[in-house]
Amino acid sequence: MKNLKVLAMALVLATGTTFATSNPLKIKKPTTITQEVGELLKNPAFKVTSDIAAKVTLIINDEKELVVVDVDTKDPQVESYIKSRLNYQKIASAVSGSQIVVPVRVMPGV
Repeated sequence: MKNLKVLAMALVLATGTTFATSNPLKIKKPTTITQEVGELLKNPAFKVTSDIAAKVTLIINDEKELVVVDVDTKDPQVESYIKSRLNYQKIASAVSGSQIVVPVRVMPGV
C-alpha cells in the first residue's frame, strides 16, 4: 500500500512538472493606451539632459490609428519627436473616435 502511494505521488509530480515546463510564460503586451504610447516613445534619438514633461492630446481614427492633435511642451524637439513617433501608429486597445490626453515624461538615461 505504501508503494502505491509513493508511485501515485511520483506520477502526480511528474505530470505537474511536465505541464509546468511545456507552457512557457508569454510576455504580456501593453494593454492600455498609455502603456502602448510608452512603448512607442522608448529610446529617443536625441540626448535628454533633464526631465521633460508634456501632455499629448490624441484622437483614435476609424482605422484604430493614433492622430496627434496637440503636444503641450516647451521643447520643440520633444514635440517633433512625439509627433513623428505616434502619428498614424496602429494601436490595439483603442475605441474609434475617442480623444485621449496622455501625460508624457522624457527622462535622461531612459
